[in-house]
Amino acid sequence: MGEHDATALGRLRIVSWILAASPAILVVLFLTLGVHVRLGLGHWPMPMWENYDTAAYNVHELLFTGWLLFALYGAVPIWLGCVLLGWRTPGMRRVFAGQFLALVSGCALVVATVALDPTRFVEWFMD
Repeated sequence: MGEHDATALGRLRIVSWILAASPAILVVLFLTLGVHVRLGLGHWPMPMWENYDTAAYNVHELLFTGWLLFALYGAVPIWLGCVLLGWRTPGMRRVFAGQFLALVSGCALVVATVALDPTRFVEWFMD
């Protein structure tokens, strides 16, 4: 294996880990968005009653929405392409198995975040 092959394999590994972690990154962005609103208002927002509209919040929401669209529509197909590119490389099957577990765990974390929100922030955000 040449130096170029090792560099390409390292890049493939990094990119595929970012793609596999995209649902977990989405949860982190959503939680920081909730903290942003909580600190900005001084309390948790009431659904259908309060609106929080600042330039910083709009940028934060734009980042969250962009990553949501990427994680929902782009991350899995691109990750599968990475799997196909590196499948025959020795040792990469174990890496891809770990990435698959990270992807599934991240998706479960997204569902849990939406379903188990005690603050009603999800309801306010979806409003």
